[in-house]
Parts: sequence; C-alpha cells; structure tokens
Amino acid sequence: MARRRKAAELPHFRAQDFPPHIAAMARASGQARISHAVRAWGPARQVVRLLEPGGEVFAVSAAQFGAIDLVAALLEKCGPAKVDVWSYVPGDAELEALLAFCRRNDVTELRLVLDVAGMHVRAAGAYGKALERFGDSLRVTANHAKFVTLAAADWRVVVSGSANMAKNLRFEHFTVRDSRRVWTVCRRLTDEVFSRYPAPDLAALTKAAAQAQVREVSGVPKLKRQQGKRHGGGAAFGDWLG
Repeated sequence: MARRRKAAELPHFRAQDFPPHIAAMARASGQARISHAVRAWGPARQVVRLLEPGGEVFAVSAAQFGAIDLVAALLEKCGPAKVDVWSYVPGDAELEALLAFCRRNDVTELRLVLDVAGMHVRAAGAYGKALERFGDSLRVTANHAKFVTLAAADWRVVVSGSANMAKNLRFEHFTVRDSRRVWTVCRRLTDEVFSRYPAPDLAALTKAAAQAQVREVSGVPKLKRQQGKRHGGGAAFGDWLG
C-alpha cells in the first residue's frame, strides 16, 4: 500500500511555474481549488493544441477542465486578445482569473454579460465584486448563453458549450472554433447589449426589466401564454445575426 507523503516531501512550486489564472484562483478559493485548477490546465491545453486556423474542436470534460482553463490555454496559444464572456453565474475564482489576465495585458479588452437571476442569488458575492472590479465592462440581463469570444492577431475564436464561467465538477461539453463568421455574430450581439444598456444598478435591476432587454435586442415580441404553453410571434432579428 502506497504511503501518503508528508507535506515536506511534496514538490515545491513557485508562483511563476503556473499560468496567472491558477494563482488568482488560489487566492480566491483556497488550496483545494488550486489543486483542481492545476489538474485542469493540462487537459485544456491538449484541447487547444488541436485547434488549427479555421478549424473546430469538440470536447467533453468529465470534471477535468472548465471554460476559464480553455481561455488560459487560448491566450497562451494565440497571444493577447480582446475577450467577451457570456455566462449565467460566474465563480469568484474565475473573476479573479479574468482580472489577472487583464492586469498582465493577456486580455487587452474584457466585457462580461451575466444573468439577472444569478445576481439576486449572489448579490453580495460575485456580482458585487464583478461590478467593483470591471465597472462599465459589465452588463446584467436575462442570460443563459455560455460563450467566450477571443480576437487575437488573425484568430477569431469562439468557445461555446454547456459550462458557466465557474467551477464545473460534472460532465460539460465545449466547442472551440476559429470562425470569423461565428465570432462576428457573437461580437455584434455583445456590441448591441453594451450600446443599449449601462452598467447595472444591482439594487434596482429586476428580472422583468432584464427580460424586456432581451426582447428589445432581439426583436422578439412579448411571449403570450396560451393553453398552458408559451408562444412567440414572428421575430425580426437584428443584423448581428450575420
């Protein structure tokens, strides 16, 4: 039976041995989280190494890596980038990681779009910190979309899938694609959300107001309840749909 090694016998790692997002996540969540982040870093790199210009990679994670690890690996591969992040509820550690990328100029421009329901659940937590740290780079609306866009040199990468920008100890799927067309659709949508609405007043924003924002941006009329089902009328989508 293998003997459990004592702390003094374990290898010693310096902060510079890890990418910046891992050190930032450790500060936010403690030693257990940095252990998970270190384990996740390798698999995320393996996925991103498969991405070729104009190509696409589909991957399933069995609690091995998350969206933030793919972002870190892409920044390493592609270089400094403009980044947009859409997520339902963010993790504190992931916000710290994004802030670390900005401070190192690995992320040269960052915009966040988060969900209003998650804000009310965690108003004193991640959302307050996000507004404090990112200010006008944050929007809160009725959002369940989960994607990240990166623009770096000739790369136009979109990461999409099932996972929030948070710790995900479950099966999650991701698609990583270098597609200027898909990137443009996502970028134009983000541009419209940011041009229409200011940084949120966390105390005043309601779920109803956030849902109205979605209809205004997309052109979808108000949903009507008929015979126990919800039906929408014809949609006149904005030109951000490519």
